[in-house]
Amino acid sequence: MGKLSVNESQILRKLRSKTGMRSMVELRIDGAVAATRGAPDSDLTSATADFVRIGKMLGQSLGLDQMQDMHVIQPKDAVSFAECSDRRIGVIHQDSLERLLDLNNGA
Repeated sequence: MGKLSVNESQILRKLRSKTGMRSMVELRIDGAVAATRGAPDSDLTSATADFVRIGKMLGQSLGLDQMQDMHVIQPKDAVSFAECSDRRIGVIHQDSLERLLDLNNGA
């Protein structure tokens, strides 16, 4: 695997240590599973590849060519996706829309 930038290393470290992490999958760029943690989740594996691809297209369409991660937040759970160098990671973890809104309001 390629050398990561400082920013990429920080993103990966944050994803790997998410509070309330239930399931994590780390994919190589070719889509093969490189690592897993927590409960196995085959849907997470396929969703990770798809969301990273969609996230890149979305970022480019918004002029955010360097977008590296995205989050899907539900009332009590969240899924975070990121791509750094030749790694793609998907994490299902506890989070809430309420907490995110509090963070955005400076609470």
